[in-house]
Amino acid sequence: MLGSSLYGAHVAATFGFPYAFASPFAPEALMPALDVYRRSCTPSAPLDAPYVRVGLNVFAASTDAEARYL
Repeated sequence: MLGSSLYGAHVAATFGFPYAFASPFAPEALMPALDVYRRSCTPSAPLDAPYVRVGLNVFAASTDAEARYL
């Protein structure tokens, strides 16, 4: 399941689904959502333990200053 909120993490955990967090939409919710998912994940037929993926924005540049600017 793809989500970007604590609610999505909770739903994925309740049904024992793998969870992918889309952090570009809510970067401040990343760690709390992963915590909710990992603490609440219920084993299911396709998943016997929590499974998480994270989508991130990445900026690359020649210098740190240029990357911060981007």
